[in-house]
Amino acid sequence: MNAANQKSVEWTSLSLAQNASHSLWEDRKTVLYISFFGLFLPQIVIHLVGAEGGLRVLSQASDITGVLDSGRTQVLPLLAASLESLFSQSFGMGLLLWPVFVFSCLSLVHLALKKSAAWKERMRLLPSAMIFSALFASTLFLTQSLFLIQFAIKVLASVAPILMVSEALGAFSAFGRSLVTKYLKDATQTGVGLFFNLATPHALISIFYDLISTTTNYWAENTVHLGGVWSSPGFIAMLIRAIFYSCYLPFSLYLAATVYQKARKRLSIIT
Repeated sequence: MNAANQKSVEWTSLSLAQNASHSLWEDRKTVLYISFFGLFLPQIVIHLVGAEGGLRVLSQASDITGVLDSGRTQVLPLLAASLESLFSQSFGMGLLLWPVFVFSCLSLVHLALKKSAAWKERMRLLPSAMIFSALFASTLFLTQSLFLIQFAIKVLASVAPILMVSEALGAFSAFGRSLVTKYLKDATQTGVGLFFNLATPHALISIFYDLISTTTNYWAENTVHLGGVWSSPGFIAMLIRAIFYSCYLPFSLYLAATVYQKARKRLSIIT
């Protein structure tokens, strides 16, 4: 972000979102490349692994029905083996692709901050970034029954990856400082004000995503299966959600980078 852009950014939801969108558009080719290979494709692979496993479970269900008809007592072992196989494959593939996903997010953060970093530098940050992603996901899971708290954590913690890259903080330090907005100490903005400025674009995007998710889920559940993993309504619904998420995450990181750079513009930290 150059000096001219910094001067034009105000502490309003519209100004922050416009600046983030403008910066994102400037980097659109690189962002598209990273998002496609690092965010979109991993979601597709994990879904396909789970879908193939799900079809095998359905096939096993036919065998289980036959077992029930024959009066034998092997139903639970067969079902347990099928579900265990499905879980193991999906979980294993998720663990395998997790570093790819997190590394892609690190690349987006560097890009949003206009910081050039070699692969070795990003690899050095990868363990901390993976710890943060696990911490972030666990916190959201534990607060899922407390919607407002969960939403506040989701909004405020979006700046944590920026702090990790810009200030070389660990996962827990970055997470804590983002929640208490400690990076605003020299800015003309309060934590409460920042939350509401960030909450508006995040809320609009979340509502739009929920609308898409609800519509695609309803369509998938009420449409006859078309005969294959690739052509099933469930896959197409997941495809739509994956595209949306692969666009939302870069915007969220660019928005967080805009906030951080706005707050730190007097401290000569931006490089």
